[in-house]
Amino acid sequence: MFPVPEGILDYSGVNYVAITLWALDQEGAKLNSLELVPQMPVLSGYSKPALSPQPSWKLRQGAY
Repeated sequence: MFPVPEGILDYSGVNYVAITLWALDQEGAKLNSLELVPQMPVLSGYSKPALSPQPSWKLRQGAY
C-alpha cells in the first residue's frame, strides 16, 4: 500500500496516473498485470481549511 497525500492527488477532482516501465538489459521488461486498487480511506480529524476573505473580481479601468 502506498498512500498518496493531498497535493499530489486532487482529493476533490479528477486525477490521471502515468506509469513508466524501463529495463537496463537487452531482454527488456514486461508486466504480466498491473492493478491500482483503492482501499479504505484513512479517517482523521483533518478538515480542509476555508478560503480567506477576498474581494470578487471586477474589471479595473486601464489595467488590461
